[in-house]
Formats: sequence, C-alpha cells, structure tokens
Amino acid sequence: MGSSLSISAVVGGVVATILLSSAYVINLQEKPQFLRRNRLKIMAFGLTWQCLSLIYAAVLLLTSVIRGREWLRVAASHSAAEGISKLLCTVFFGEVVLEGTEHIPKNSMKGQAQPAIVAPNHSSMVDVLLCAMLPGDFTWVAKSSVFILPGIGQLLWMAGTVPLVRGKKSSALQMLEGCRKALDDGWSVLIYPQGTRNRRKWLPWKYGAFKLSIEKQVPIIPVSIVLPDDTWTNLECKLIVKVHPPIHPPEPPAPVEDMMQERSAMSEALRTKMDAAILSMTEEAERRVLSAFPSDHQFRKAD
Repeated sequence: MGSSLSISAVVGGVVATILLSSAYVINLQEKPQFLRRNRLKIMAFGLTWQCLSLIYAAVLLLTSVIRGREWLRVAASHSAAEGISKLLCTVFFGEVVLEGTEHIPKNSMKGQAQPAIVAPNHSSMVDVLLCAMLPGDFTWVAKSSVFILPGIGQLLWMAGTVPLVRGKKSSALQMLEGCRKALDDGWSVLIYPQGTRNRRKWLPWKYGAFKLSIEKQVPIIPVSIVLPDDTWTNLECKLIVKVHPPIHPPEPPAPVEDMMQERSAMSEALRTKMDAAILSMTEEAERRVLSAFPSDHQFRKAD
C-alpha cells in the first residue's frame, strides 16, 4: 500500500512539474510581446489549457477506437479546439467578437466549397484560441516545439496539424507537401504567414502561403487579430477577430513545374500586395475598436 502511494506521489510530482514547466514556457513566450502582463494569469491560463486539452485528448482517443481516425481528426480540429477555446476565453479574457466569418468556406470537406488558405497575423498564444473559433474545415501549420506541450500537442497530432521546424529547409518542404495534400483533400489550410510572433514590429510575410495559393489556385483569406495591450492584466477584455474578403491569386501562364522563376515573381508580387493590405486592414480594425472603447483598452500601434 505504502509503495503504491509512493509511486503515485512520484508520478503526480512528475506530471505537475511538466505542466508547470510548460506553463512557464508559455509565460516566457508572451513576455516579449506584452509590456504589461500578470504572470499568475498567464501561468493559470497555461495550466488550464493543458489540463483541458489532456482531458479532451483522452476522451477523443478512446472514442476514436469506435468512430475511426477520420472522425478523430474532425473532432479534434472542430469540437475539441472550439470548446476549449471558448471556455478559456470566457474565463480569462471576456468577450470575443468574430467579424466577417462568411468569407471562410464552409463544408469544403464535403465538396460544397473551394478550400482556401486562411492567414492571420500572429502576436500571441491567444491567437491560436481565437482562430480555433473560426468556422470551416482547417488543417493547421504549427511549429514543431508546440507538439511537446502536454495535451495541446496530442490534440494537434489528432487534428492532423502539419509541423514545421524553423530554419530547416527540409521541414519547410515537408510542410508545403502536407499543405498540398490537405488542400487536395478539401481542407483549408490555416497558416501564420509571418512565421513568428511580434507585437512591436510588423513582420513581412513569408513565401510559403503565396506559393501554395498560386500553385493550387486557391484564395488567401487574411485575418486581422486585434489584442489590447492589457490582455494579460485586465479580467474583462474585448478580443477582435476580423476575417477579410479573399484575395485570389493570378492564374499561372504555364504549368507550375515549368515556371519556377515566374512563380517566384508572382509570389513576390502577391506577397507585397497582401503585406500592405493586411497591415492597412489591421490598423483600420484597431482604430475602429479604439474609437468604440476609448476608455477600456490601449491597443498596440503597428510600426
């Protein structure tokens, strides 16, 4: 009896240490983005997110024994992600406003709509929760290090998320291949085209999303995520997600495999257009929100 209790205590201690360490990592990742933040709130947020994800992952995995792998992928990317996100945002932040969701293709997996590349700006871990509330059939792209977070990583795997190792060309090529397959199967792809987070400086978009858009002839749907600077200090925040109309790629004048230089030129032209458009749209969304709630929040200003 005593031996069993000792083993349980050790296992519990190890699990608690892993969860706390992961929550602390989330806190460190948010540190450069927010001048004001409540560390306890971020830690509590990280712990709750991981625990909820572990519970959902266990339930989904057991149910998938009966329902199958495809059901598991849909359930993890829809019901689990959305349920966790709504609960966390309600408890830790407050109201979430989703605008323009009619621009996101619905039921693309059933062939009722053309899939698209959904491209949000990226400034916080909170962006992940907000994007999980968007309608549509998504395959996500996420950096490989996120997969080690307890519960969160398991749900990402179940949802068929495409991993990406930063700075590794072979991983980028594998990521593009995974996205191509997802688009061919009817899944829209959700990718953060800036690659990493930065609230203090507007980062240029990387080429991957544009190459996919041109090659597969699917539109890019920009998404502006507006977070107030007091997101981690205020218990009542208003988080804004604005989905913009799709931007369709130019038609390639020749088969893609025969036009590498032309594809690069079109990617650069489309990237320049999209970079300016998303920056302008995000600034407009921030101005509108700031004018509507001037006494509640202070929003960042893009450089």
